[in-house]
This record gives sequence, C-alpha cells and structure tokens, in this order.
Amino acid sequence: MPSCLPAPYYVGVDTIVYNTCAIVVSTTLSTRITTISITALFFLLVIAVIARASTHNKMEQQRNAKRVKYNPKTTKLLPLPLPPPPPPPPAAISYFYAIGTADPGTGNKDGYFFTMPELADVVKSGYMLGTQVWLEHGDASREIIGDVVYTWLDKKSGLMVVLRFDFQTLRSKVLLEWIKSGLFSGISLGYNADVKYIEGLIIVHKKTIVELSIVRDPYHKSCKIGFIGNTIPQVADSPPDTRIQAEEDPWQTVFSCL
Repeated sequence: MPSCLPAPYYVGVDTIVYNTCAIVVSTTLSTRITTISITALFFLLVIAVIARASTHNKMEQQRNAKRVKYNPKTTKLLPLPLPPPPPPPPAAISYFYAIGTADPGTGNKDGYFFTMPELADVVKSGYMLGTQVWLEHGDASREIIGDVVYTWLDKKSGLMVVLRFDFQTLRSKVLLEWIKSGLFSGISLGYNADVKYIEGLIIVHKKTIVELSIVRDPYHKSCKIGFIGNTIPQVADSPPDTRIQAEEDPWQTVFSCL
C-alpha cells in the first residue's frame, strides 16, 4: 500500500475491495447452488419417469398373464348368448254362438219353400257348413258377420243351426247387443231356386242355400234365435225325442269342428 496516501483512503479502498469480493463470491455460490438444485430436480424427474414406466410395464405384464391366449386345439369357446324369445302369440280369438231355427220345413213338394225331406237332405249332405252369415240378406252391405258351424233337423222345429260370430270385431259386438235386446233375433235362409214350367205350372226342382241372415222380421215367424252365449249347451239340453237321429251323435260334430 503506498505510504503517500492518507490512512483513511487506504482503509476505504480495502473496505470497498473486500465488499466487492464478498459480493462476487456470494453471487458465484448462489449460481452454483441454483445450478446444483436444477440438476438435482432434473435427475429426480428422470427417476420418477423411469419408476412410473417400470410400474406401468409390470401392471401390463400382470394383465397379459391373466389373459388366456386363444388356441383352437385347447381353448374352448363359450357359446353365444341365445336370442331373446319371440313375443307370445296373440290371444286365441273368442267367439260367441247363437242357436236357432233356420227353416220350419212346412213347404209343399215342388214349391218355393223347403219341406222336411229337403231339409233332411241339406243336413245329411253337410254342404251348409261354413255358409256365410249376413245381416238382412246383404241389403246394406254383404259383410260377413259369422258362419254356420253345425246343422241338425228337429222333428217339431225344422232346420236348426249353430252360428258362430267373432267377438273381436265391432260389428259382431253390436250384433250381440241387438240380438240380446230383441232388435235382430230372426233367422232367414237365402237360397236360389231352379224352376221348370210344366203344363203352365211352376215346378221348383232344386233349392241351393247361399247364405243365412240375421233379420228383424223373418218370413217364418218361428225362425228365431233361441240361445246365445260364449259356449254351446250340452247335448242333453235338446230333448232326444224331437231329434232325427243320425248315424252319429249330432252334437259330437259341433265340438269337434270348433
């Protein structure tokens, strides 16, 4: 230190130098510490990533170990699930039945009206089964409202018929109420008549029934519906002494065809 400078000057310079060196050293240390911290954080991050990847690989290996590899020789395939069952069939169509006299059989031979022997031939041939049932002979519309399911001949009443109606249709439901109220309770046969003219006389030699109608005012007043219901009465309900016995029980056919 030069001796020509005053003492306070030297002291001040030393202090300044010392403080400056201290700041430089402090800054250097801080920079190194920051660098070391960043480096340490980087290594910690790398270690965490490696550890996470290792854990993921182990979990994947465990899942793969649990999976069953497909081998067509050793692996048994599980059956496919069965399809859902089909919807249930619709409910059986319900019917209601009407029983009554279709023709009294009071006509004369070769006339326009049926005789008992002619009605007996109708019953024996069975061609009337399935005959369509109309309303008032189709005057308004020839809509089929029912069908004939059985016929038999009664010695006193004439041709008896069992009629079947589909209870699901609106027209049949209305007709049921009409019959119950007595508005439409008559029965009338619709048939074609083949005639010949012999010596000025009209001879009807053949009659063919084509339909049966429910009417308000039947030509034969005795042709009425005597029973209506959801089931057919038992054969015992018809007096046996008024039935023309056939080769088989006439009611047996009723229950076999329904």
